[in-house]
Amino acid sequence: EDRWNTDTERRDMTVWLFDEESFVPMAMLREGRSYSILTDQLGTPTEAYDAEGNEVWSRVLDMDGNVIEETGNKGMVPFLFQGQYYDRETGLAYNRFRYYDPKMGMYVSQDPIGLGGGILNLYGYVDDTNAWSDVLGLATRPNNGKYHIFFEHTVNAKDQYASDAVQFNRANQEFLNKINSDAIFKHDMLKRHPELHAWIKNPNMTSSPSGFTWHHHEETRRLVLVDRRDHSLNHKLYHPSGKGGRDLWGGGNDGRKGRLNGSTGYKQKK
Repeated sequence: EDRWNTDTERRDMTVWLFDEESFVPMAMLREGRSYSILTDQLGTPTEAYDAEGNEVWSRVLDMDGNVIEETGNKGMVPFLFQGQYYDRETGLAYNRFRYYDPKMGMYVSQDPIGLGGGILNLYGYVDDTNAWSDVLGLATRPNNGKYHIFFEHTVNAKDQYASDAVQFNRANQEFLNKINSDAIFKHDMLKRHPELHAWIKNPNMTSSPSGFTWHHHEETRRLVLVDRRDHSLNHKLYHPSGKGGRDLWGGGNDGRKGRLNGSTGYKQKK
């Protein structure tokens, strides 16, 4: 009999279930019991609960992936940052193409794709572990079209082909309303980019908020607020089809510069 078909082996196996097309753990099956895994916005595991809703594990990592605090069934979840499997014996995390050392906050070997990884330090992890991850040990993230959206605005039909200044002005009004009415949201934004403090006090309504950029999503009239540096480093990730929303539905560069009628897309008469 195949040893994997025995009841004992099935009970002793640990099975992990991941979110679709990612390395984000969602659940664990062990010894006939199921556990739900909670993660942060980047897919880093933070808590685990049994089928009855009891917390059985929790963990806090520092900015390099070192464990600051762990409660419950210690070692229950071996994943550090998304894509990393931690080996307690070596103290290293398997990160697909490389091994990562959380004590040093860097990889133990150079990036196989060189400067294509997006950072100058070939041993370095991502620049900001609060905003980015490196699931393969190659670049800040794979070019799969997935990225974190902090806020979004639907462009009015009459402004579909209007300039960035016009579209951003409308979007910034909604963003500031959210900032001023939601203390938790405001705290999160300022924690990510402290320079946003000055922008909130004296906002330039025709440009993107400090630390962020308004990205023209591929879906028509969808404007999303994303991390500026991440957008710059991972251009293909934000433009999986090779074109951005401005080219697909916003009139291209002429629309961006305000040369088109906002609602029709026709050239403005001089």
